[in-house]
Formats: sequence, C-alpha cells, structure tokens
Amino acid sequence: MAALSYMQRRASGTYEFRKRLPESLAGKPAPSHMREDFSDLINTKTGYFKRELVRSLATKNLNEAKRRDHQAALKASELFDAAVKALAPPAVTVQPVALDLKQLGDDVFANLLANDEAERTEGDDRRHLQTPEDRARWSHLVDMPPSTQIGMTPDHFYAYGELLSDLEDDFRAAYAQRDPKIVYPETTRELQKCGIHLNKSSPEFQKAALVVLEAHVRAYDAMGKRQRGEIVPTPVAVRKFTEESGSKFSQELGPKLSEAMASWAAGGSAHNAKKPNANTVTEAEQAFRYFKELHGDLRLGEITREKAREFRDAIAKVPASLPRDLRKLPLPELLKRDLSTFKPRMATTVNKIVQVLGGIVSRAEREGFLDKVPGFVNPFGKAIRYTVDAHQTRRKHFEKSDLKAIFTSPVYAENERPVGGGGEAAFWFPLIGLLSGMRLDEIAQLRICDLRQDEDTKRWYFDIDRTGGRSTKTT
Repeated sequence: MAALSYMQRRASGTYEFRKRLPESLAGKPAPSHMREDFSDLINTKTGYFKRELVRSLATKNLNEAKRRDHQAALKASELFDAAVKALAPPAVTVQPVALDLKQLGDDVFANLLANDEAERTEGDDRRHLQTPEDRARWSHLVDMPPSTQIGMTPDHFYAYGELLSDLEDDFRAAYAQRDPKIVYPETTRELQKCGIHLNKSSPEFQKAALVVLEAHVRAYDAMGKRQRGEIVPTPVAVRKFTEESGSKFSQELGPKLSEAMASWAAGGSAHNAKKPNANTVTEAEQAFRYFKELHGDLRLGEITREKAREFRDAIAKVPASLPRDLRKLPLPELLKRDLSTFKPRMATTVNKIVQVLGGIVSRAEREGFLDKVPGFVNPFGKAIRYTVDAHQTRRKHFEKSDLKAIFTSPVYAENERPVGGGGEAAFWFPLIGLLSGMRLDEIAQLRICDLRQDEDTKRWYFDIDRTGGRSTKTT
C-alpha cells in the first residue's frame, strides 16, 4: 500500500500539503496562552483552531512535491502533538485517601447476599414474560408459577446452583493466587460510591481490590450454604432519612430520574467533554416519558429491579409502530388497548431502551450523585435485559434477486424520484451502500468535498470523519 499522502494540486499546478487537525483540536476554541506558539493552527479572526493545516509545497514537480509532502507531514504531526499536549489540563496530584477496608468488604458482602436473596425470592423471570394462557399454547414448555408467587422453580434452582458453583471456583482460584483482576470493575464501582477515584496500578487500589475479592469468596461460600438449605441471614443496611425542604425524600435516595437525565444530556463541563448526540437524547426522553407514566419521576435510590422489570415488560408490549392517536396515550392507558394487530417490538429494541436509562444512571454514579445511597446497584443493568436469539437477529445478505429487484425498480428503470424516498436519495443511497458498505447515517451526512481522489492510485474514495457536527459509529 502506498504511503498516506496529504498532497493535492492547485489549479495553478503548484502542489500543496493539506492535513486535517486532530478531532480534539479541529474547530475548538483556542486558549489565549496558545495563540502565539501555535499561530499556524489558529484562525486569528475567530480565535478557534482551524480544521485543516494547508501549506504550499512551492513546486510543480511531482517527485519533488512528494519529498516535501513527507517532510511537511512529519512537522505537522509534531506540531499537532505539541498542541494537544499544551491543551491538556495539568496533571492532578493524587492525595492520600482515607478508606475503611473492613467497611468496604462488609458492604460488598452484604450487597452480594442481597442480590442472591432477591434472585431466590423473585424467581424465574419467565413468569413475567408470558401469561399462563400464552405458555399453554406450547405443550413442551415447563409449568411456570404465577407472577404473584415467590420462589424458584426446580430447573431455575438447578441452573442457578450450577452458576454459583462455577463462580465460586473462579473467585476462589483468583483469591488463592492473590490476583484481584477479576473484581477490578466491582472495586472501581464501590470506590466511586465513596467518592474515591484510584488508578488500578496504585497500591491503595490493589489493597481494596483484594478486600473486594475476599468478600466475593465469603459471599459465594454463604450462597452455597443457602443452596444446601442452610439459613444464612442477609446483612441489613440501615438507611437514615432526613427532611429536605419539607420533602419526604432524603438526599440519600439520590437525584430524581429527570435530574439525572438532564445532567447526562448536558455532558461534562470540561472542555471537549463528550455529550450524547441529539438522536440519543431523543430516545432517552421517550424512555423517560414511558417510565414516568408508569412509575412517576422517582429518585434513583427508589428504583428497584422489580420496578425496572415492570418497565421492561410494559415496553415490550408496546408495538414497534403505532398510529398517531395511540402514540399520544399515556403508557398505562395504551396498554389497556387491543394491540394484537400491530407488529410486536423486538427484544433488541426493548434492551436498547432499558440500556439508555442504564447509561443515565451509570453517569449519575460516576458523578458521585449516589455516593450516599447504601449498596446502590444500577436497576437497569444487564441482569434485567432480555436474552436475544442471535440466530433470528442475524443480518442477512442481499441475494442476487434482491439486488435485481432494487436496481430494476422505477427509480432506476424509469428515473422516478419518490418523495417518500427522499428524492435523489432514493437513487444514490442504494448505489453508495452497494459499492462502499457504508451505514445509512454516514451516507446521509456526505458532502461533495468528502469525495476525494488518491493522488498516487487515482482511485476515488469517500473521506468520512466527524467534522461539521457529524457523527460516526466508531472513531
């Protein structure tokens, strides 16, 4: 493959070097202390970083231009790296942290046993997914107790026991080796609840992780006793309530879901902090609307897994598309209607809606809004999402007959441009998709200047990036 070229020829015949600035710089406001040292990268009129660095190579000779292009690329990379480094905030000195390791281990142990108790009491999720009448349609399905009955079914009990045995073996082996990597995520989460942020390589984090690992070993030993029918009480966390502006709620219940969503949508206050895109915010607003209609605008500490499951199951009953008059109905009212004639919602879509709310709650955790909520666990975590049949959701390739049907349609055969197909988009989208494999969102964001020609190979290509407020699936 030829070396990457940042060279193009001007109308005068002179070659020029042109390279886009890194995404962390391009189009961003430039601090005043950088404007003198990095004047080549900054628009003096606007005070913002340029999007591209353009320099004349001062030659019309192709071979000489290639040599100068290579030198210019090296200098540009050094300049970009220096600018990114100068823009980064100064390193923060990590202060010693006061951490009660015994309390940390006890909290983790209590949380694990509480989750185990909930699993045994709430029983098999399948009892909430279908009514007894629905299950009766398939004779091979095992009998399922009604949703009002607590406890585990025999097959659920057996499968859960197998899982506990495997997990206990994993955690015991890790503890025997004093290797706490298996609990790094849990350790990070527990420390964040205390407002403590440590580097994983620090001695303090390693000590904490070992305590968390020990708590897991103790907890799975206790769960094994429960599996054998022994009585093992769940430690009770005492939650203290204080009056807050006359409200019955406590600060120890965390913010309301609406407040957490507003914080999530605003993103971080730091320069270049990532914010959710407009489409994701719209999806989150719809998910919040449904949740509020079902349960109200609860504080995060009040949202239990049971409430999250009720929300998930309610959303699953809402069809994929509805007439406008039905879309306006509150969720409880909508579920009273006969929706059997509409196409049901896919499990992947339900999981995505749940995942959006889970992301909002996760950010609230990271920001420390839930530090005062004892033993808080994200109620919208993976545990309540539907298991998806990967075989049914696997994307299929277009067959030759499919492609023939598309490219012999009136759009191509009779030059039609249907309004519902976006006019000219109906012609170009299938062609670009066929030849490039690009995503629809990426095709829709294309501009004329994104069509470029490689100087060496003369091949045309689409140059996809995130400039101009556009988005891409991955970096």
